[in-house]
Amino acid sequence: MPKNRKNAELMWRLILSGGPVVRGQRRLFRLFPGPERCKNCLAPFEGVGAPLMRLLGRGRSPHNPRFCNF
Repeated sequence: MPKNRKNAELMWRLILSGGPVVRGQRRLFRLFPGPERCKNCLAPFEGVGAPLMRLLGRGRSPHNPRFCNF
């Protein structure tokens, strides 16, 4: 199996199992105010925290508006 596929599988396993990195990000992003948020990571799409999240690459996904494009 190629190395990048192993990395991708590991990343998705951590995301879907709610690993420690994901839980920490959700706790951090929950502190930023915003009415609409990503369903996975809780990054705000609107409000005061939205510009910072867009700088971090966490803007609204063009494919599904309920999730960020990270």
